[in-house]
Amino acid sequence: MLLLFGQLLNSLDGLIVTKENNMADIEMQAVISSNIKAIGFDKATGTMRVTFTSGATYDATATQADFDTFMASKSKGSHFAKTLKVAFNWSKIEKKG
Repeated sequence: MLLLFGQLLNSLDGLIVTKENNMADIEMQAVISSNIKAIGFDKATGTMRVTFTSGATYDATATQADFDTFMASKSKGSHFAKTLKVAFNWSKIEKKG
């Protein structure tokens, strides 16, 4: 499982643009997952945020339906790896300060 997680993060490196953002602006919901710590969605901006257990955080533009499907998925890590990782352009979020 850890190997899969490492491969997932390594594969994201080629798909992302790093940006600074305020980590507090999207309410996050803790999830039960060996790879993903929390997921959030901002309706006003259409931004979905994913924080991994490693602490790395990524944003992508998505819909409420995308977020709801993600939250309802039985395996958050598998859903992210098989569906969301390739369907969206992810930006790595760096904490300010």
